Amino acid sequence: MKKLTIMTLSLCIALLISGCSLSETNEPAEPDSGNGEKQQLVALFHGIPLDVKDRDTNIFEEENNLKEQMVSKYETDYYLYSNQQLIQESVGKIEQRGLDYYWQVNFPGEIEYEVALSQSYDPYPREIENITSNLPKEFDDDGQVIQAINSQFNVNVNVRELNRVDLNGDGKGEFLALVIDKDYNFFAKCLVNPDYEIISYFTVFQEEYQFFDQLVHDYNLTNSGEIIDINNDDIMEIVVVLPTYEGFSFKVLTYKDGNFSGDQIINTTLKP
Repeated sequence: MKKLTIMTLSLCIALLISGCSLSETNEPAEPDSGNGEKQQLVALFHGIPLDVKDRDTNIFEEENNLKEQMVSKYETDYYLYSNQQLIQESVGKIEQRGLDYYWQVNFPGEIEYEVALSQSYDPYPREIENITSNLPKEFDDDGQVIQAINSQFNVNVNVRELNRVDLNGDGKGEFLALVIDKDYNFFAKCLVNPDYEIISYFTVFQEEYQFFDQLVHDYNLTNSGEIIDINNDDIMEIVVVLPTYEGFSFKVLTYKDGNFSGDQIINTTLKP
């Protein structure tokens, strides 16, 4: 979705593993390499490993001797994706990061991408539909979904964005909605099932903020993550960037067989 340059992503970003976990169930799969051996699939989001254990390991500490192991695993060929498109192929190189993560994988040049995968497969097995007109009546001002949101947070929202995609391949499309109430400095992103029941408010922001309109733009559905199959299991995960005081916070969320991997409400803040 949002294209960020890859130079160092020095946004100082603090992962919400301590407040924004990466849904630790999303371990990359290990597809067959074709020569009888298993070759691990490596996945990155803006250069940051999606493997929680690897990401949390300080490979620059001399006593752990893990840098060589990570170099062997992560300095490889990648396919770089954004907005449902393959951007290009490139070779990654591990570099020390900063305040929020110990290290990341960078690529030569100024490549704009979201997700990098070390194996070639179709990570967008189903189309993402952006609904701009004739919204389902459940998303009208007096509709079932909107009234449920208003009741939950004591607001009066309207729909700013609405996407539909079959996340788990069951032939039924789920909805991802961005709703706002400017009077209350409120916006939320919701996952709604095909029966118009809200599965999760996977981003909720409600506090006074001078640049609220810009914040909504930066963290809308289009600009703050990717809907993509990160582990070649035909399930499309929701990778979402979250507002935070400083640093880079994101979650990887999965909806499969009626089960959701994340919290029902993910509150965010720009306060220290």
